[in-house]
Amino acid sequence: MPTEPHAPIRGRALLALRACAAHPQGLRHQAYPTYMPVLAEMELVLACPHSVAQVRS
Repeated sequence: MPTEPHAPIRGRALLALRACAAHPQGLRHQAYPTYMPVLAEMELVLACPHSVAQVRS
């Protein structure tokens, strides 16, 4: 059964997608918190689990 197509990407969602393309090593978790889950659901970006911060000595 087909699902309903997503709306075109515009505005800040497009800026978030461009930011992902410009930073291939990833963005911080607070960057575009409203749009990243939607882009991940559309399978346009990959949501990686939060890595454990390493302490510098």
